[in-house]
Amino acid sequence: MGKEVDERNSKNTIDPTNTTLGDKKIKILGIGFRELKFFIIIFWMIGYCIRHWINPAVLSRINPPLPSGGKSQSSKKYNYDYFTKDNIITKSYYAKCVAIPKEANFSEIKKILSIFDKNIIVLKPDKGARSIGVKVTTTDDERIQLLNVRKNNEYIAQEYIPYQHELGVYYYRYPNQNQGNILGIAEKKFDMIIGNGKSSLKQLLKNITITKAIQTQLLYSYKTLKYIPHNGEKILLANTVDHSDDGDYYNRPDLITPDVEKIFNKIIGNKEIYFCRFDIRAKDLYEFTKGKEFKILEINTGPNAVFLHAFDPRYTKRKQLQICFNEYKKAFKIAQMLKNTPRRKLIPYIWFTIEDEIPLFFLRHRIEKLEKNTRTKNKF
Repeated sequence: MGKEVDERNSKNTIDPTNTTLGDKKIKILGIGFRELKFFIIIFWMIGYCIRHWINPAVLSRINPPLPSGGKSQSSKKYNYDYFTKDNIITKSYYAKCVAIPKEANFSEIKKILSIFDKNIIVLKPDKGARSIGVKVTTTDDERIQLLNVRKNNEYIAQEYIPYQHELGVYYYRYPNQNQGNILGIAEKKFDMIIGNGKSSLKQLLKNITITKAIQTQLLYSYKTLKYIPHNGEKILLANTVDHSDDGDYYNRPDLITPDVEKIFNKIIGNKEIYFCRFDIRAKDLYEFTKGKEFKILEINTGPNAVFLHAFDPRYTKRKQLQICFNEYKKAFKIAQMLKNTPRRKLIPYIWFTIEDEIPLFFLRHRIEKLEKNTRTKNKF
């Protein structure tokens, strides 16, 4: 179990690992390593399976109720329905979401979106990864534009969560145990601005090109850009998250507490889920360590959900890879313990894990083209 945070010092202990604008971006992975690490991990897995006489497709057993054990691009709506069914606790922590039928016209879509209290709505691919096609929308025009370019990609609409701290919480449980553990917690490093007691948000952000997600966050939190942050006040520029940008995640073992593990065990409940990552937004990190004040954005299931905590820029490349290898050993152990669960054949399983990358590739291209046509430098 994780270490309990000393409540007397927690306000000072738990500080977000963010940087101010203008700081040099840290490229700890080195040029080309981001691409190489995929092949290094694949070769390691092949060698591990050969040494232990394991078929890699055994990983398709890892979460028995989900198709082929789940994957990071699994249907978000399916996962939402599955995890919240018959579990009031999970539903209370999960950001509300609804499917958007491809055949529906926009007047029908507007009726579907009426379940949300606010006009700020997040649209995202139902089967997606790395924030491709994810947009924070505030107007019908934005939604029409995005839904027009989605083509055959299924989309969902999700409740907007204004919390500023983004965490990736990796959970695992051995089938012979009643309670699971947190494998690691990664915190996304966002840029921030620091108030001087004189300048308004508008002045502090002058000449800074920011995304719609950041703009919406600021207006949601501060109502007006005329707000003057007091001297030393830190304001996070919370953006949508690209999980391929591993160098912006920091390992936060100090956030793993008995209360956190307890609440995530309740969120899993009696589901036969043994290996997954929760992507969440937390309002306050101290409250999070007590299992409070956070919302689940999505649950990435299966062994191809990235171990975000492994790619902490403070770690050497060797340590980053070693953490990944150790986590995959746990995944293989869990899968081997589920002997009575059918597994897929190797080639179909490999195809299952990568098939959604193809439509995502073309979706990314269409989204980038849309943004190029509409992008303007935001000067407020």
